Amino acid sequence: MSLQSRILGAIAALLLLTLVSGGALLSLHARSMVEREVRTAFEGARNSVHDTLESDVEHTVTLRQVVASFQGQRHVRAALVNENGKVIVKSEIGHIANPAPDWFSRLMRPPQMSASININLPQYPCVVRLTSDPRSEIADVWSHARDAFLGMLLFCGATMGVVWLALAYALGFFRRFRGGLLAISDGAYDARLDTNGPPEFAALARGFNHMAARLQSYSEANRRLHRQVQTVQEEERAGIARDLHDEVG
Repeated sequence: MSLQSRILGAIAALLLLTLVSGGALLSLHARSMVEREVRTAFEGARNSVHDTLESDVEHTVTLRQVVASFQGQRHVRAALVNENGKVIVKSEIGHIANPAPDWFSRLMRPPQMSASININLPQYPCVVRLTSDPRSEIADVWSHARDAFLGMLLFCGATMGVVWLALAYALGFFRRFRGGLLAISDGAYDARLDTNGPPEFAALARGFNHMAARLQSYSEANRRLHRQVQTVQEEERAGIARDLHDEVG
């Protein structure tokens, strides 16, 4: 596995762990918020019903009005039930435009709360039953949690993109550096690297260029020395040839 793949894999694993941990913490916070909001609304509704029923109630009309006042509320449903268990009137929570998925609803749903308030009317004994309904709050939390998670996902994707570009640039420089070394080994001492870029890479490039310039100067000096040696050898051979010719003559 290449170095680039190893670095990208390690960073991807770290970002994935961060994403999972962030999602878990976000879920815990969201569930706590749902439970707190629903509990507060339920306790407020129960206290409101108790306050309303503190006055003398002589007929079920007032109780119908009490139940009707819960129609469209977000967290509590109310029902008026007679002594035989028949529902006389009940309320429903407000319309949920964008409900949360079932898996998220099951994850966020707090324990259901309910309360039964007995009404001892002379002719119509009945019960006002209050039930918590967290669907609306869960839908709101889902909207915020989804946006936050998408934000984290986009951040992780952007981070991977930036790291990939940085690694591609760095490895491109090292490929050019390797190519320069191969050129030097083949005798191309005029090879040079671009010194523009980050300070670390610029320092390496300047060091490479300095080495190549010194090797080029040594090579040129060696060639001059080689030519001088050849000239001296030719002169010696010519002198020896003349001496032999004179001796023979």
